[in-house]
Amino acid sequence: RKGTVMGDHIPVLLVTANVGSIFEEPQTLLPGWIGAFLATVKKNQPSFLALHCQEVGGKNYEKTMPHVADFI
Repeated sequence: RKGTVMGDHIPVLLVTANVGSIFEEPQTLLPGWIGAFLATVKKNQPSFLALHCQEVGGKNYEKTMPHVADFI
């Protein structure tokens, strides 16, 4: 049935990433990661996007926490 939720396709993009290493060298790694992520979103144009990030802040949390705001 056209126009119902059951009959429609909703483009979805689910992303999960271990981003701990990004915070070890944020000036080098963060721009590339964000660029690749945004290119993927642009290419797929999802109506729904879920992003799960593991190890935000990296292994040395106290030292790298200031970079989290740039990531978010």
